[in-house]
Amino acid sequence: MLPPHGVIVGIGNPPSYAGISQPSFRAEALWPATAVRMERESVTYIYSSRVQLATGLIADTGCSLYRGTDIAIRDQLRRVWDVTLQICGEVTVGMTFAELHSRAMLLIDDAGLQNNVHSVNDKALTNIGHTIPWTAEALTTRDVDVFDNGTPEQLAELVSSRRRFLNASEQLVVTDRLVFTVEPRLSAPGLPNVGFHVLVGFEYGKRSIVTEYDPLFELFEMDLTHD
Repeated sequence: MLPPHGVIVGIGNPPSYAGISQPSFRAEALWPATAVRMERESVTYIYSSRVQLATGLIADTGCSLYRGTDIAIRDQLRRVWDVTLQICGEVTVGMTFAELHSRAMLLIDDAGLQNNVHSVNDKALTNIGHTIPWTAEALTTRDVDVFDNGTPEQLAELVSSRRRFLNASEQLVVTDRLVFTVEPRLSAPGLPNVGFHVLVGFEYGKRSIVTEYDPLFELFEMDLTHD
């Protein structure tokens, strides 16, 4: 089951950070609730998966935010941000998703982190991202019919079914028209699960990495550069 409107604002409070330390946010108990309040030391995970009804384009974006003073958590956010961008930097045209996933797991392990993502839509059950639908395949007549005549629920189901996941077995080849997310949610012993959705694509053969989180980082006084 999806959260209302495909939007999550998960709040994890110390010491357990249970509100964000989950492999999936589909459980209703983890949906936004007035009983949970964001405090200075809260780690927040915001996520939006809205769908543009006319085209099926997904606004798949999410990131962890923290304005507290715990040095270990600030370092955790920097490490996860760095590793996510390092994974994006490994992408080349012609490699398979499985190859990229293998390189990503080495980077995650070397950083002392673990990927903590569970996906009910991925047969592999875990992954670190997925394609933006219709950048890996052409529209079918059925797809167009759903765009024109389907309900929002039918469109959401169609979009979900068209994703190819960045996992250990996917043999999809990266092309110069493919766009996909890199979005591991990473944890370490005693530290909360955090992550950042980053888009990777190619334009005229040049790799493009899209983040666009600076306004939120500024709002939360987050500096992800190293001291």
